[in-house]
Amino acid sequence: MCRWGLSRNASIAAASELTAAVHDGGITHIVAGPGTYEMDPSDVCSSTSYSWLCVTTPNLIIEAAEPGTVVLNATKQGRRVFYITASGAELSGLNITGGQATARCAASRGW
Repeated sequence: MCRWGLSRNASIAAASELTAAVHDGGITHIVAGPGTYEMDPSDVCSSTSYSWLCVTTPNLIIEAAEPGTVVLNATKQGRRVFYITASGAELSGLNITGGQATARCAASRGW
Protein backbone atom coordinates (compact mmCIF):
# COMPACT_ATOMS: atom_id res chain seq x y z
CA MET A 1 0.00 0.00 0.00
CA CYS A 2 1.37 3.41 -0.93
CA ARG A 3 1.47 5.80 2.03
CA TRP A 4 2.89 8.82 0.23
CA GLY A 5 0.98 11.98 1.02
CA LEU A 6 -0.84 10.62 4.07
CA SER A 7 -0.78 12.75 7.18
CA ARG A 8 -1.56 12.06 10.80
CA ASN A 9 -3.10 14.55 13.18
CA ALA A 10 -2.80 14.78 16.95
CA SER A 11 -4.90 16.68 19.47
CA ILE A 12 -2.96 17.24 22.66
CA ALA A 13 -3.69 18.58 26.15
CA ALA A 14 -0.42 18.08 28.07
CA ALA A 15 3.26 18.97 27.65
CA SER A 16 4.26 15.29 27.50
CA GLU A 17 1.76 14.74 24.67
CA LEU A 18 3.16 17.74 22.77
CA THR A 19 6.70 16.43 23.16
CA ALA A 20 5.69 12.95 21.97
CA ALA A 21 3.72 14.29 18.99
CA VAL A 22 6.51 16.61 17.80
CA HIS A 23 9.11 13.84 18.06
CA ASP A 24 6.86 11.17 16.48
CA GLY A 25 7.98 11.99 12.92
CA GLY A 26 4.77 10.71 11.34
CA ILE A 27 2.47 13.38 12.75
CA THR A 28 2.11 16.42 10.50
CA HIS A 29 -0.55 18.49 12.29
CA ILE A 30 -0.74 19.08 16.05
CA VAL A 31 -3.63 20.95 17.65
CA ALA A 32 -3.05 22.03 21.25
CA GLY A 33 -5.99 22.53 23.59
CA PRO A 34 -6.13 25.64 25.79
CA GLY A 35 -3.70 25.77 28.70
CA THR A 36 -0.11 26.27 29.78
CA TYR A 37 2.37 23.64 28.69
CA GLU A 38 5.35 23.65 31.08
CA MET A 39 8.69 22.45 29.78
CA ASP A 40 10.02 19.45 31.69
CA PRO A 41 13.70 20.03 32.56
CA SER A 42 14.49 16.40 31.73
CA ASP A 43 13.00 16.71 28.22
CA VAL A 44 15.81 17.68 25.87
CA CYS A 45 15.44 16.57 22.28
CA SER A 46 19.10 16.95 21.36
CA SER A 47 22.29 17.28 23.34
CA THR A 48 23.62 19.68 20.71
CA SER A 49 20.64 22.02 20.54
CA TYR A 50 19.65 21.75 24.22
CA SER A 51 16.07 22.45 23.17
CA TRP A 52 12.67 21.24 24.30
CA LEU A 53 11.09 20.48 20.93
CA CYS A 54 13.15 19.51 17.87
CA VAL A 55 11.05 19.90 14.73
CA THR A 56 12.42 17.49 12.11
CA THR A 57 9.19 16.66 10.25
CA PRO A 58 8.82 18.76 7.07
CA ASN A 59 5.70 20.94 6.95
CA LEU A 60 4.74 20.19 10.56
CA ILE A 61 1.94 22.45 11.78
CA ILE A 62 1.59 23.17 15.49
CA GLU A 63 -1.38 25.33 16.35
CA ALA A 64 -3.61 26.37 19.20
CA ALA A 65 -7.18 25.10 18.98
CA GLU A 66 -8.15 28.68 19.81
CA PRO A 67 -5.53 31.34 19.00
CA GLY A 68 -3.97 32.92 22.07
CA THR A 69 -5.14 30.25 24.54
CA VAL A 70 -1.98 28.12 24.52
CA VAL A 71 1.22 29.05 26.37
CA LEU A 72 4.44 27.11 25.85
CA ASN A 73 6.44 27.96 28.95
CA ALA A 74 10.17 27.36 29.28
CA THR A 75 10.69 29.83 32.12
CA LYS A 76 13.64 29.00 34.36
CA GLN A 77 14.94 26.36 31.95
CA GLY A 78 17.42 28.49 29.98
CA ARG A 79 16.76 26.48 26.83
CA ARG A 80 15.21 27.11 23.47
CA VAL A 81 11.61 26.02 23.15
CA PHE A 82 12.00 25.01 19.49
CA TYR A 83 14.91 23.83 17.38
CA ILE A 84 13.63 23.67 13.81
CA THR A 85 15.62 21.81 11.18
CA ALA A 86 12.75 20.88 8.85
CA SER A 87 11.45 23.11 6.10
CA GLY A 88 7.91 24.46 6.08
CA ALA A 89 7.22 24.30 9.83
CA GLU A 90 4.27 26.44 10.90
CA LEU A 91 3.47 27.70 14.40
CA SER A 92 0.08 29.34 14.80
CA GLY A 93 -1.79 30.96 17.71
CA LEU A 94 0.82 30.00 20.33
CA ASN A 95 2.26 32.18 23.10
CA ILE A 96 5.88 31.21 23.73
CA THR A 97 7.54 32.42 26.91
CA GLY A 98 10.79 31.87 28.76
CA GLY A 99 13.76 30.02 27.40
CA GLN A 100 16.48 31.36 25.16
CA ALA A 101 16.02 33.31 21.96
CA THR A 102 18.77 32.40 19.52
CA ALA A 103 18.79 33.42 15.89
CA ARG A 104 20.95 31.61 13.38
CA CYS A 105 21.28 31.74 9.66
CA ALA A 106 18.55 30.13 7.58
CA ALA A 107 20.92 27.35 6.49
CA SER A 108 20.99 25.85 9.98
CA ARG A 109 17.41 26.79 10.95
CA GLY A 110 18.35 26.74 14.64
CA TRP A 111 15.60 29.01 15.97
